[in-house]
Amino acid sequence: MNDIFSRMRDEANKKARERTENQDKSKDLQPETEAQISQEVANYLGVSKEEIDNCCGNTCPHCDIFLSKAIALEELGYKHHLFMNPSQEEMFKDAQAIYRKDIKEYEKREQELMDRMR
Repeated sequence: MNDIFSRMRDEANKKARERTENQDKSKDLQPETEAQISQEVANYLGVSKEEIDNCCGNTCPHCDIFLSKAIALEELGYKHHLFMNPSQEEMFKDAQAIYRKDIKEYEKREQELMDRMR
């Protein structure tokens, strides 16, 4: 009986090592990928990469780009960065629909839309 548990323990340890190795490899790639995504978003929005990097990923009162960044991420095929409750999620979808329908209208209403999300 001890032999069965020993094999199970060895298999579990082997799988744990493999997971750790895979996580280490993905950690090595992550900063470069994040930098590339930030640059793509900055280019898409026509702002500096630093402005994109300074956005903390929340609906902060001091941030003027969180909504545009979230929409740009979605438009570029990435997952947005915002932490939202269900009502904020609904407002985000409304803002995204406005953006997709008429960018000029979105630009006019951007501040109002951000204020509603806050």
